[in-house]
Amino acid sequence: MKKLYTFLFFGLSVIFFRAQAQVPNLPVKNNLATSLSGSKTFSNNAASDVLSFPLSNQTEFTLEVRAKINAAQGRGLDVEVKNTTGLGFRTSLDKTTFNHSTVLSAIENLSTSVDNVQEQTYRYAVKNGLVNIYQDGHFLASKALDFVIDNSVAQTVYGSDNLLGRWAGVTGNNSGKPNDYGWANTSASLPWNTANSTSGVRYLDVTSGHTFESDNTAYNGRIMYIRWDNSAYSTSTYSYPVKLEKDIKYEFSWIYEYVSNSAPGTPINVAVSATANGTGVIASKTFVTGNATKLRKGDFSFIATADGTFYITITAGSGLMAIGDLKLKSSNLINTWDGFANDNTGTPALYGWTNSVSSSIFNTANAAGGVRYMDVTSGHALDSDGTNYSGRLMYIRWDGAQENSVYSFPVQLEASKDYQFSWLYEYISNLAPGSQMNVSVSTQANGAGTVLSTKSFATGDINKLKKGDLTFQSQAAGTYYISITGDKALFGIADLKIQTRQIANIVIGKNYAAGAVDMVVSSVTFENTAYAPEKEISPSAIISEIASTINVGAYAKSSVVLNGSASLYLKNAYNPLINTTVNLNSANARLYFENKKPSEVISSYLQYISLNGVPAGNGSNVQVTNYGSGAVVAPYSVNEMPLEVFTAENFGGTSQQYAAVTPHDNLSSLDNAIKSFKLKKGYMATFASNADGSGYSRVYIAENQDLEIAVLPVNLKGTISFIRTMKWHEVNKKGLAGGSTEAMDATNITWYYNWNTGMSSTPNIEYVPIRQTNFWPSFTPAYTKEGYTHLLGFNEPDRPDQSNMTVEAAIASWPALMKSGLRLGSPATSDPFNPWMGTFMAQAEANNYRIDYVAIHCYWYKTAAQWKSDLQNIYDRYKRPLWITEWNIGANWTGNNFPDGPTLLTDANAIKHKNDLAAILTVLETTDYVERYSIYNWVQDARAMYVTIDDAFKTRNPNWQNYVWLQTAPVISSTANSYVVLTPAGEYYANNASAKAFSSNREYISTWKTKVETLSYQLSSDYQNITVNWTGTNSDLVNKYILERKLTGENDFSVFFETTDYNVIKKIDVVHSKAEYRIKVVGKDNTESAYSAVLVFEQSPIAATPANIEGKALSKSIINLKWPAVAGAESYTIKRSETINGTYENVAVYLKETTFDDTNLQENKDYFYKLSAVNNGGESPYSSPLQVKTMAFAIPSAVQNATLAYGDTRVNLKWDFMYDAGFYVKRATSASGPFTVIATITANEYQDLSVVNGNPYFYKIAAYNTLGEGPDSGILSAVPAPGQKITGSIIGHQGSYNNSGLTIEKAFDEDISTFVDGPTAIGYLGYDFGADKKASLTDIRYVPRNGFGNRMPGSEIRGSNSEDYLNVYEVLHVITQTPANALFATDSGLATPKYRYIYWYTPTGYGNIAELEFYGSIDTTLSTNKHYEVLSENITAFPNPTSGPLDINFPEADNAQKITIYTVDGKIISESDYAVENGKIHLNLEHNSAGLYFVKLHSYPDKTIRIIKK
Repeated sequence: MKKLYTFLFFGLSVIFFRAQAQVPNLPVKNNLATSLSGSKTFSNNAASDVLSFPLSNQTEFTLEVRAKINAAQGRGLDVEVKNTTGLGFRTSLDKTTFNHSTVLSAIENLSTSVDNVQEQTYRYAVKNGLVNIYQDGHFLASKALDFVIDNSVAQTVYGSDNLLGRWAGVTGNNSGKPNDYGWANTSASLPWNTANSTSGVRYLDVTSGHTFESDNTAYNGRIMYIRWDNSAYSTSTYSYPVKLEKDIKYEFSWIYEYVSNSAPGTPINVAVSATANGTGVIASKTFVTGNATKLRKGDFSFIATADGTFYITITAGSGLMAIGDLKLKSSNLINTWDGFANDNTGTPALYGWTNSVSSSIFNTANAAGGVRYMDVTSGHALDSDGTNYSGRLMYIRWDGAQENSVYSFPVQLEASKDYQFSWLYEYISNLAPGSQMNVSVSTQANGAGTVLSTKSFATGDINKLKKGDLTFQSQAAGTYYISITGDKALFGIADLKIQTRQIANIVIGKNYAAGAVDMVVSSVTFENTAYAPEKEISPSAIISEIASTINVGAYAKSSVVLNGSASLYLKNAYNPLINTTVNLNSANARLYFENKKPSEVISSYLQYISLNGVPAGNGSNVQVTNYGSGAVVAPYSVNEMPLEVFTAENFGGTSQQYAAVTPHDNLSSLDNAIKSFKLKKGYMATFASNADGSGYSRVYIAENQDLEIAVLPVNLKGTISFIRTMKWHEVNKKGLAGGSTEAMDATNITWYYNWNTGMSSTPNIEYVPIRQTNFWPSFTPAYTKEGYTHLLGFNEPDRPDQSNMTVEAAIASWPALMKSGLRLGSPATSDPFNPWMGTFMAQAEANNYRIDYVAIHCYWYKTAAQWKSDLQNIYDRYKRPLWITEWNIGANWTGNNFPDGPTLLTDANAIKHKNDLAAILTVLETTDYVERYSIYNWVQDARAMYVTIDDAFKTRNPNWQNYVWLQTAPVISSTANSYVVLTPAGEYYANNASAKAFSSNREYISTWKTKVETLSYQLSSDYQNITVNWTGTNSDLVNKYILERKLTGENDFSVFFETTDYNVIKKIDVVHSKAEYRIKVVGKDNTESAYSAVLVFEQSPIAATPANIEGKALSKSIINLKWPAVAGAESYTIKRSETINGTYENVAVYLKETTFDDTNLQENKDYFYKLSAVNNGGESPYSSPLQVKTMAFAIPSAVQNATLAYGDTRVNLKWDFMYDAGFYVKRATSASGPFTVIATITANEYQDLSVVNGNPYFYKIAAYNTLGEGPDSGILSAVPAPGQKITGSIIGHQGSYNNSGLTIEKAFDEDISTFVDGPTAIGYLGYDFGADKKASLTDIRYVPRNGFGNRMPGSEIRGSNSEDYLNVYEVLHVITQTPANALFATDSGLATPKYRYIYWYTPTGYGNIAELEFYGSIDTTLSTNKHYEVLSENITAFPNPTSGPLDINFPEADNAQKITIYTVDGKIISESDYAVENGKIHLNLEHNSAGLYFVKLHSYPDKTIRIIKK
C-alpha cells in the first residue's frame, strides 16, 4: 500500500505523488461482525435458487461471501446488491471466471482461475458510491454503483415527457438561435446563428447527408451544429437547463456525430452539472464519435441527488459536431401531470386531467381563476422546515359547483409491481387549515372500478406544503388512475410522482432460471462499515496449461504453464496474480502485465514466475521490458542470438546467428550473400548494403511475433554488408522532453530524451539519444550502447542558437547517423513548416538516406482541429510517422488566451491549460501516424506540467496561497526550501491513457532510387590514354553499368562498354581528338537511372616553348630553375647535360610546377638545361640550353635573425635556416662566458628545458659544416620565470545571443557565475596589448559556462601581430580537455613568441565561457626601426599547417618578392620571384612530402617562416 507523507508547507497539506494504480484506503478487518448465512448449496437446475437478505445500510457496508463452484451452467453464482433507487452491483462466479456483471450486455472479467472448485473468499466494501471488490483479500477493482440490469427483467419504465423537449425550439417558434431556447455557452464570443444559416452554432433541418452508422439509413430531421474549432471557444462549455427531482432516475439519450475540423474518434463529454459552467457534476459520460457525418446513438442513466435546476453540459476536444434527438426521461410515471417541457401553458385537462363534474372548471396556466397551474416563486413554503417553495403548483378546488367531484390522472402500470405515489399538498383558502384531500389508485377514472389503495391527507397551515406518499401494488398491466377528492376548499398540489418501489436487498445464488449448477456458499458475513480484508496466501498446485493467447483481468488460484507461443495478458492494475504462479515453458511464451510498470513486475511479481521451472531473474533467464503502459516478461539468455540469416531464399543455404547490440560490419563469407532471415519477437534488426550502414538500409521490427522473411527485397537480397540487432521497446506514445527522474516517474511516461546521449534506458523508461549538433555529442554511445533503438537528428538546425547547420552540412553528416543502425528521426526544425525541413528531406531522399520518422517541434497556439489539420499536412508531405519531440499549447513567443495571462498559474489558467491539453492529447492519441510525443515543460507557468514552488514562483504568482488547485496538487519532490508539484494539466497528462507507439500500418519502408553517376577522366602520364571514371555512388545496388561514347563524325552515342560487376567503376580508352561520354545505371530493380552529364574530352593545341628561364645555384649540390608559366601547358619536361652539346637526359617529366630544384649535384660544376612544355596535344620544341654552376663548399657564415622567448622553466630559440650547415647551441650563465655547447642540431630552432626560474642565461648560435665552424651569433639573454597575469584592451565578437547582455566583458570580470553567450556559432575574445607592446604566454586559465564545458575542446589560443588578427595569426595552443563546471582549468608549460594580439577562439562552439585569464609577460618594443620590425613580424602564412596550398600575407603592398623554400635539412626545393597580388603570394607544396619547410623572404632578411606540410 502507498504510504502518505504529510508536510506543512506554507499552510498547504501535500502528498507525495506516484503515478500508479492506488488501492482504496480503507481500514482492515478480517472477520465481519454479522453472519447472514452458514453453508448453503445451490443445485436447482430449472428455477432461481437464491439467498436474500435486507440491506440495512445502503451507503456504507461490507459483504463477504466464501464460495466454490463444483459445476455451473449460465452465469454461476450471482452476488447482487441493490438499494431502494435500484443502484448497486452484481458479480458472477462460474467454473473458471469471476466477472463484474452489473450490466449483462457488458460483462467484465475480474479474474480467471484454473478451477473455482477451490474455495475462495469474495469481499465487497461499499463506500462513497463505489464497491471495492477483493478476492482472497487481494484488491481487484473499484466500480461505481450502477443500475443492475438483467436481460430477463423488464427495463426501467419512464414517464412520457421529454424534459429536454425545447432543445430545438418549440412548435411554431423554432427558427431562432439556439440561445433563444435555453442554450448557453461559457464563451462570450461563440457565434450563435439562426436556424439553417451557413455558419456558426445553429439548427439545421436535414433530409440527407447524415446517416446512422449502425445501418446506414439517412437521418431526416433537426440537428444542431455545435463547435469547438476556434481558439476563442475551443475549451468552452455548452449548457441547457433542466429541473430535476431528488431520487428520481433519469435517462439521457441523443444522437451525435463528428462533422469536420478535427478527427473521427474525437470524444464528446456530456455531464449533468449543478452549474452552467460544468462544475458540480452528478453524472457524466464520454461519447466517442465515428466517421464524419455518421450518427451514433448514445445514452446514460443517473439519479438526481437533489431537487432543483441542473444543466446538461457538453464539452469536446475540438472540431465541429452535430447533435440531435436530445431526450431526458424520468422514472416518474406521471411526469406530465404539470404539462410537457415544451408545452405547459394550457389547461390541466390538455395534459390528461379530468373532473367527474365538468371540464369547464379547468383554466390556462397562471390564470386568475379556476383549476389551473400556477408558477410561483414565493408565498408558499415547506411545512417541514419553512423553506420557500419555487416551482409549479396546481390549484385544485371543491369550493363551488365542483363540490364532491373527482379529479383523475391516468398512469400506465406493469403487472404485479410495487409502486409509490408521492406529492406535496397544502390548504389555500375558503375553509380552514386541516382540511383534507383523499387520494386513491383505481382501475377506472373518478375512483371507480377496483381500488388498489387509498389514503387521506390532512393539510397544515395556509400555504404550508406537506409531503405525503401512498404505496400500492398493481394487478394486471394497464391504465390506472390517480383519483383525488377533497373538502369544500381551494388546495395546492405539487411534485406528483409515481415510481416503482425498489426494496434494498442482497441476493446470493443462482439468480436466473435455466441451467444446471452445483455451487456451495460456506458463509456470508456483513458489517455496516467498509473494511478491507487481509490477504490470504494460499498458492494453488492445480495446473492450467495455456497454448494460445488469453486475455484476463487477473489470474487467481492457479499454477499456469505457458506452452509454445502462448501469451497471457493480465489487465488488472492492482493484483494481476492472486495465489498464482506462471511457468514460461517455451522460449516463445510471453507474460504481459498491461497495467504494471516493469520495475514493479521485477520487484513484486518475478518471484511467482519461472522459466522451464527455474525461478525467473531479470537479465539472467528472463527480460522485463515495456509493453505499452505496462510490462512484458520474455525468456532471455545472455548468449541470445535473436537474428539468424541465410544465404539462400526460404531459409536455405549457409546460416549464421547474430547477437544484439554490436554492429556487424565485417560479414566475411556472408557479405553480399544473405537472401533470407528470421528475427525473434521483441527485437529489431537493421540491414544495410554498405559496411558503414549506408547505401540501402532498412529496419525490421518483430514486435508482435517472430519475423520470418523468406525472400529479402531486391535491394537487400545478396547486398547486405552491415547488420545490427537491438532489443525492441514496446513503449507507448507518451514521453517527456528533459526533466528530472521524479518528473518522469510522476508524468507516467515510457520514453524520454534530453538533447544528449550516453544515458541508459531503464526497465520503465526508454532513453532516446540525439545528435544535437554537427559536432556534439559523441556518436560512440549510439554505436555501442545497449538499450538504444532510435537516434534523433539535429536539434533546430535552422536556429543560430541551436545546432545552426546548413542543409548541406546536415546531409553531409547523415551517413554517420546511419552507421548506428538505429531507427533514425529527421532533424527537428523550430517550425516544421520551415523551408529548411523540406529542403533537407528532398536532399535526403535524393541521396537515398534512410529517415524512418519525422521529428517536429510544435509550440502551436491553435485549436485541436488546427493541430489535426497541420499534423495531417506534415504527414502527407513526408509520409513518415511523426515524433513531436517538443510541444506545448503555445509558448512564451506565441499568442495565448489565458484568462490571467501566461505568466501566472491561477486556477482559471490551470483549468484552461488542462482543457486545452486534453483536446490536443485526444488528437495525438487518436492519430495513428503520430508515433510519439514528448511535452516540453518550461514555457511559462501557465503551460507547465510541473512547477517548483519556491520564492521565485511566489514572486511570479503573488496570490499563490489562494490557488485552489495548489491545495491538493501532488508533490513529486521536495527540498528544505521548495517542492515540486504536478499542475492540473500535469496530472491529466500523467493519468491519460496512451496507445502503443509503433504501428506497423504507418511504418515507413525505405526506398532506393538509382542515382545518376558522375563522370570524370584522367589522362595517362604520356597523354596517350584516357581513363573514364565514375563515382560508383550506387555501390552494389547495380545490375549493370552502360557507358556510351560519341566520336567526331558520329551522330549519336553508342554503347562503348557494359559491365554487371559493380566493382568496375572505370574504363580506359585511347585518346581521340574529341570524344564524348555518358553513362546510365540499371538498378537492382531493373530501373534505369537518367544519363549522366556528358563528359567531353578534346585534345589541346601544342603549347609554346618555355622562355625566360632562370637558373641559380642554392648550394654546393642544388640548382634551382624557374620560368614563367606557359599558356596551355599541363606539365614540363626538363633535360640536363654536363656539356652544352652533350647528351641531355630527363631529370623531371610531367612536372606541374614552374620551379624545380635539381639536387645531388657535384660541387663547383657547370650544368646545362633544356625545357619543353607538354599537354594532351603533344610536346613543344625544347628551349635553348641554360648554363648554371653549383657553389663551392665553404665554412658557414654567421646565423641571421636569432630570437629568443622564455617562460616558466623554458627558453625557446629560433634563427634563419642555412643550407649545408648544422648548428651549435651554446649557453652560459654570464654574458662574458664561458659558453658551452648544449645542443648540436640540424633544425633552426631549439627549446631549452634545463633552466631554472630566476637565473640568467646567455645564448649564442653558430653554424658549422665539415670545413669548420662559422662565427657566433650575437648574445641572446633570458631570465625564465612563471608568468604573471596579463591584461590589455578587451577584443572579441560583437553582441550576444538574443541581446541578453552576456557580452565578452563577462569573461574577464573575475566572477565565474557570469558568462559570455556568443551570438553565433563562432566566438572569440582576448586582449590587444597595444601598438608598442607585445606579450608572451606561459599559462592560460579558464572556466566554462556552467553546463557547457563540452563546447571548449578544440578551441584555440591564437597570437597575431597583424591588425587583421582573425585571418593572420599563429595557433599558440589548442584546448583538448573538457573542463569541469565552476572550477578553473589550467594549461601550463607555454613559452610563446611575443604578440600584440592574443585571443581565445572557438570554431565549433558558441563563445560560451565564464572566465578567461592569460599569464606571461608584456614587453615594450624598441622604437628603433619600428616600422620595419612591424612589417616583418606581421608577415604570416595561412593556412599553417597546410595540405599544400598556402598564402604569404604582407602588411604592405609590394610589387614582387623573391622567396626561397628549404627542406628541414637545408635543401632548396624552390627559389623564385613572385608577384604580390592583393597583399598575398600564393604557394603550393601539394606535391612535396609531409614535413617541415622554411620559407625565406629575401626582402626581409630577418624573416623566415616555418611551414608544416601535412
